[in-house]
Amino acid sequence: DALPRRCTIGNVHGKYAVTPPQLDWARLDAIKAQAPADLPLVLHGASGLPVDLIHRAIAAGICKFNVNTEVRAASRRAIRLASDADKDVLAIMHDNVDAMADVVEAKLRTFAPDR
Repeated sequence: DALPRRCTIGNVHGKYAVTPPQLDWARLDAIKAQAPADLPLVLHGASGLPVDLIHRAIAAGICKFNVNTEVRAASRRAIRLASDADKDVLAIMHDNVDAMADVVEAKLRTFAPDR
């Protein structure tokens, strides 16, 4: 089995400077054309990408997306809100997990809408 390869096509970790991000689709096409058919392609820095760009990347051969920034942002927001509400640490942890799970579920539905 081929090890996954990350593609650099203008994607970044963290927040994008411009909206929508300007990705180099021609470069992704060239990478896919030169890669073995069984080589999984990964897009790091997919947090904040609009759904249409995610679907375009899937159509171009991307099979894994990293969206850690969005998951961490949901976590920070949940912790802040729960702390401000003076919740117990266990309640804060519960809110934190729920917030991250909501983001992950939404992303999975975006990545595989037919499943």
